[in-house]
Amino acid sequence: MGVLAFSSMVEGRNEELSTAKLSGGARIHFIFQLIFVKSLEEVDPCSDVTDENIRMVIQNATSPRSSLFVPEVDISLWSFN
Repeated sequence: MGVLAFSSMVEGRNEELSTAKLSGGARIHFIFQLIFVKSLEEVDPCSDVTDENIRMVIQNATSPRSSLFVPEVDISLWSFN
């Protein structure tokens, strides 16, 4: 399939548009909007994180001095075992 044919198909300008199924850009849109987004919504990123874990990370990030903000580097290195 040539670049122009592929581009035309994705943009919905293909001369052989199907009336029975989604194709091209419509199929890509369907996958991202309905399937991918639904899958992301089912994931709970905080399922293994407790309030105690969060408190401990904040305390470890502040060192001996109090701090209003937690350094981003400390949070990015945070891993749960």
